[in-house]
Amino acid sequence: MEVKEVIMKERGKYNLRKRILTYGMYCMASFLIPNILLFDLYNRNHVNSILIFSHVILVAVLLFVTGFFLFIIFKCVVGSVEGALLLAMYFWLSFWLFGGIQRMVQSLSIPLNPISLIALMLMGIIIIAVVFRRYKPPFHKIRPAFNVLVICIITIFTLNVAPAVNHEVTIVRARNQLNEQQVEGGLYLKREFNVESDLPKPDIYWFHMDGMVSIEMLDYFWGTSNDYLREELYQRGFVIYNDAKLNASNTMIAIAALFSPAFYDSFYGERMVSVENKLTEERVLAMNTEMAQMGLTYADDIIPYFELFVALLAGGYEIINTRPHSGVMPNSFEHLTGNQSFITRQWEGLLRGGLMELISLTTPISLPLENIEQVPLMRSHLEGDPEPLARFVWIANVDAHMLDLALRVDPTVTERDPTRYDLYPLGFERAAQFMIMKIDEILERNPHAVIVIQSDHGIHVQSTQQYMLDQGYSLDQVLDLAHSVFSAVRIPDEYGGIEAPIAPLNITRELVNRFVGENYELLP
Repeated sequence: MEVKEVIMKERGKYNLRKRILTYGMYCMASFLIPNILLFDLYNRNHVNSILIFSHVILVAVLLFVTGFFLFIIFKCVVGSVEGALLLAMYFWLSFWLFGGIQRMVQSLSIPLNPISLIALMLMGIIIIAVVFRRYKPPFHKIRPAFNVLVICIITIFTLNVAPAVNHEVTIVRARNQLNEQQVEGGLYLKREFNVESDLPKPDIYWFHMDGMVSIEMLDYFWGTSNDYLREELYQRGFVIYNDAKLNASNTMIAIAALFSPAFYDSFYGERMVSVENKLTEERVLAMNTEMAQMGLTYADDIIPYFELFVALLAGGYEIINTRPHSGVMPNSFEHLTGNQSFITRQWEGLLRGGLMELISLTTPISLPLENIEQVPLMRSHLEGDPEPLARFVWIANVDAHMLDLALRVDPTVTERDPTRYDLYPLGFERAAQFMIMKIDEILERNPHAVIVIQSDHGIHVQSTQQYMLDQGYSLDQVLDLAHSVFSAVRIPDEYGGIEAPIAPLNITRELVNRFVGENYELLP
């Protein structure tokens, strides 16, 4: 009898350990599922170098916790770990594939708005849960199959997290090596500036005209006449750089080149020239791959230290961002003083960074990214400095992209239709009207303002570029359209005026030299 009791007790312990192990494995699989798709999202987009790995880890932790509690709830509702795992898979696939499902529904002209689609998906979860609870499918009979599914989920997670971690480790190692080997005159971003306190401090406004070609290129390529715009700008004191070019073909590349002259001179400019004959996607991939090999990312190394902003802050300016431009502008300048805690800095960066934008596009989460409080983007002054003397105002995201415009003016145009570059002049005209309106508002308040109008690239969507090549345009013509940029500067006579047009890559140099102190040599 005693032997039988011992056997029964040992068998009970074995079964308990087995149940705990099974429960643990299924629970682990259920909260790994959402992070499979999170790290897949990161792996597909980290080449852009505007995604911060620590943001991904922060979201991963939140998803781990959420997945854990969801599994417990599902287990309590349906009564089996297998059923709970199936519900978890349904829930997370619906969550992460929501953007694609929504686009598919729209393409089929099914009258479902996002709220209705979310409600339909939740109803599906409820129906499945009710069926599992009422009819109790004998999942335990095919538990080996579920065990294989669990192992597959863990394996897939590993295959997605490994390259993400490897990419980050490679970046960190290369960055450390770069810091150790860096010598004077080598790659660097300028962070210390000569400040001359007796220089004038006018308010400066910078218009970022996204995707706007020069007037000359517009007139030449589409046969239009835009003399009215030249005259409007001349009357307001602007000097236009006719037929300006910037071989960036991408917003991030352009802004890094425009705002950080020392970085451009020491490293970036040579790389831009080496890929200037490539189409947009090849160019961006080549640039970002080489930067990663050097241990540099836009998010960690370039964006937080744009030299124009650091110089103006040192010179006593207040930096104001009137509209967030996700992923390409500093989230704040707290890193220059170290006042913010690491967690606070990460959380604010996440809310305004490229990862949250991707999540909003992919999942049912839809944060009003442009309405998030902008105070962290507005630094009056650095700690210990006097009150700001003047303002630098960034007016961002004035959009002249013809594809977005085509979607608004012609309902027959499908998303990313490469054939509708004929609509570009209309997009240009609307952007120019908005620009003139805003300039007049500024000059009414402050007729002595310094104003920069600068675009980042021309027609740069690769599908459009490829379509134009297929239609018989030469590569030089396509690249001319991509490299053409709108550029004009207004500096009133009381601040020295402008004797000749200022090339795009010299604008930051000129502003810093005139209003902060002599720090840069102008490019020829």
